[in-house]
Amino acid sequence: MTTATHDLLGRPAEEAARLIALDHLDAAAEGLRRLADPDDAEALHDFRVALRRLRSSLRAYRPYLRRSLPKKLRRQLRELAAATTVGRDTEVQLEWLAKTAHKKKLNPRQRPGLRWLVDRLEQRRQDAYRHIRGQVAAEFAHLRRRLTRRLSVYQAPVRRDHATALRSFAQVTAELVHTHVADLEDHLQHVRSPADETEAHQARISAKRLRYLLEPLRAQVPACAAAIAHMKQLQEVLGDLHDAVVLADQIRPAVEEAAAERARQVHDLAVADSPTDARTGSDARPGLLALARLVKQRRDKRFGDLEAHFLAGRGDALFAELRQIAYRLAASGGDDETGARIYLLRALPERAAAAEPVEIEVGFLPGQTIEEQVRRVSEPAGERCQRIVRARDGAVVEPIESPVFRALWPLTAGRRVRFQSYAIGQDAASWDIRKLRDRELCLAVARPLVDAAALEVPDWLAPYLVREVTEEPELRLRALAH
Repeated sequence: MTTATHDLLGRPAEEAARLIALDHLDAAAEGLRRLADPDDAEALHDFRVALRRLRSSLRAYRPYLRRSLPKKLRRQLRELAAATTVGRDTEVQLEWLAKTAHKKKLNPRQRPGLRWLVDRLEQRRQDAYRHIRGQVAAEFAHLRRRLTRRLSVYQAPVRRDHATALRSFAQVTAELVHTHVADLEDHLQHVRSPADETEAHQARISAKRLRYLLEPLRAQVPACAAAIAHMKQLQEVLGDLHDAVVLADQIRPAVEEAAAERARQVHDLAVADSPTDARTGSDARPGLLALARLVKQRRDKRFGDLEAHFLAGRGDALFAELRQIAYRLAASGGDDETGARIYLLRALPERAAAAEPVEIEVGFLPGQTIEEQVRRVSEPAGERCQRIVRARDGAVVEPIESPVFRALWPLTAGRRVRFQSYAIGQDAASWDIRKLRDRELCLAVARPLVDAAALEVPDWLAPYLVREVTEEPELRLRALAH
């Protein structure tokens, strides 16, 4: 079963993170298996991407996986991923050189330089493949067994500090998305010219990590699909910039090597007893220098694309789109009153009325010591159901199938509440505006994504505010149910 079939949002963060990591492990194993087929041009790419996704997810959710991932295991995984870099970079370089040759951008005098470089890169690619199929494959098989064993089982101790122990995957991921967006914005702000290679590379890494956070949620958060497509476009532009820098770094020493090789040929010709005793081969230098100019043109063109679509405020729509996803995730964590601040409103704010509402039904099962509720969330993309159990030491959110919800719902008669939920993002907080279906009552539930102490009521909400009611139990969902 893959994460695409899981309801990840309401699961405990540690459980969902493990499911995602195990899926990435399986994908890496499949990519490595395909490497045995010499005609499978995407095998190494898919293996490498799966490893990157695995490392990225383990890094993002490290606080929830710490007991299963000792430092030695993380180091081995990092070294394994690094061992694939040369092979993949060389493949990308050969592909670009093949396109350059196909477009006939080099004249006959320059083409020997292209062949000279291709021959050396092809040898490097073959050496890298042998290493990956041999040592890397063996090390990955061993590492996969250890990781699978460690990620498949975990302990969940009962803690009174449930704010960190029992947080949902949606809430944790909302904070991660918000932090990664800020990180990406910061790096892009420092990219002002093609020479800002370090910041552009860091922006590329941030974009990649952000995209990997969103991909497992594509089926459950409809807005993720468009955001992922935009992130892929940004990642491709930044990736092309990085590939141009790497290829330029390959050509520079190649020119020096070709010059030394040419000097030896000329020397041998000069000291030969007769012209037939030594011959000079084709000079690779003109072709290599021409390739260096083409690489620079490629870099400048891709920087122009980056500037036109993502720099100087042109990426603000994308960043707003990503933050809205973070706000929606924060609002869908299930146990949404734990750690939240709640406000009574005099009416539905104008800004909320312009947003698309989500219909939520909550029913409480009989019981006093343990509070148990079932919840159905109806969105344009479909519905999802949850069972939430809250005891003295915290809450557990469990996804359930629709038939289970329908079987439990009759037991909640007389203890139900229905409301429309409007998710609105503001700076580093998610605001969930709730309008009850059966009475004139509006509440605002605020979930800080970063610093709870810095939470402020936004200007668009202030005119509708009556008072904060976080400490008034009669305005909690359980008390409102009837």
